[in-house]
Amino acid sequence: MPFSLVRSACPRLLTSSTRSRFTCVHTSRRCPPWACASRHDAQNRHCKTGINDAEEGARATYLHNALGQRVFKSEPQVAQTAPNAATLGAGFVDWLRINFGWLFAQAQANATLGQSYVYDDGQLGGNPVLLGEYGNGGSNSQSRIEYIWLPGEDGQAVPVGVYTNGRFYSVHTDHLNTPRLIKDVANKIVWQWPYSAFGDNKPTGVMTTSINPPSPGMPAALALKATAPGITFNLRYPGQYFDEESNLNYNYF
Repeated sequence: MPFSLVRSACPRLLTSSTRSRFTCVHTSRRCPPWACASRHDAQNRHCKTGINDAEEGARATYLHNALGQRVFKSEPQVAQTAPNAATLGAGFVDWLRINFGWLFAQAQANATLGQSYVYDDGQLGGNPVLLGEYGNGGSNSQSRIEYIWLPGEDGQAVPVGVYTNGRFYSVHTDHLNTPRLIKDVANKIVWQWPYSAFGDNKPTGVMTTSINPPSPGMPAALALKATAPGITFNLRYPGQYFDEESNLNYNYF
């Protein structure tokens, strides 16, 4: 099993005596600072992630179904904090309440803008797979993305295609069924995910070449430069979905 599967479980396997230091129990490595603002529900499911590295910063909210599958991810929302009487004084806060009552309005509990996710019932393989994701108008939401899967001989489904931005693309995987290359209908590379020890590399587009000018004692050299991916594709190792807001992977099985 790829090591990244263990590492990406870090936000719900944290041990610390303070809120400023979090360590993953599997790797003994320091977790990113945003983990301090991470929240879990009564079933230990990751339900909220802090963004911008601040307790009062924006947050993304996650909703799950009865099977524990994440079915919705909200757009980042700025946390609303009411004026504090202990800090500002009771008289001043009373004046604010009379003249600026909206400051004390309860923030909406559930997000309405974001991305919804649909899974199969396990018929394509031994574990459920992500069939599609659908945005409802948020600035960070993808309008419609649907995945094409091929049942494998080992009982696991293999991603072989994706429909996004109104176009079909072919997905090429490695021996672990991990997406590594995506091509368009013209057989041109639009997305690739290079190998790395822990799966930390970011996906790229095609690689371009340039000639570095010679320096004293060194000849001219050919340099490779990665371009930005042509599409957004968040599937990673089998059962993983990359979350840009946390820079970690959600394990849906």
